[in-house]
Amino acid sequence: MRTRTLITRIAIGTTAVAVAALTATQAATAHGGDDDDDKQDFRGTLMELNGSGVSGDVRVVDEDGELRVKVDARGVENMQMHMSHIHGHADLSQASCPDMSVAGADGILSIGEGLPAYGPVFVTIANDHVMKPRLKFDRDFTMTDPGSPLAGASVDEMGDLGKFVIVVHGMTAADDGEPGNGVMPGYIPALPVACAVLEEH
Repeated sequence: MRTRTLITRIAIGTTAVAVAALTATQAATAHGGDDDDDKQDFRGTLMELNGSGVSGDVRVVDEDGELRVKVDARGVENMQMHMSHIHGHADLSQASCPDMSVAGADGILSIGEGLPAYGPVFVTIANDHVMKPRLKFDRDFTMTDPGSPLAGASVDEMGDLGKFVIVVHGMTAADDGEPGNGVMPGYIPALPVACAVLEEH
């Protein structure tokens, strides 16, 4: 009788542990689902600027005060330094990619001529020297640049990421012999080569 009682107690205890484990797993799964709901996923397609031939995709996932930024820009000049930034307007209004019609007389869109469309830099996401015609990275950011309109604040302060764009820079400007907008021939790290508007998915 004592043996049967002991076996029964062990069985009951084992069942209770199994039920508790199952409940914990279900709770963790539900919590994970809530986390997914909290994520904001923004994506965009890079549009070439200055006839660069650069194309590609960008993705920014906003979760709990951290931005995970993925950029895959194909066709950039190899063996050169390429910067990339999240741009936006100081008043957090809608930013856009500039039209080449705003370029100077030389047909080259300078970084200054693009500013009315995309605004100043909020987050520097790349300053990479590439060894092939591709700029590709996956990085996390929690703060805006010290010199940005938000002056080193949490990326949470940026609000709706759908109001921002990503700009890739760096290109050799040709000398066409015509007066222009102050862009000198040669490699210019700040020259815009592609832009992507962020859209929520």
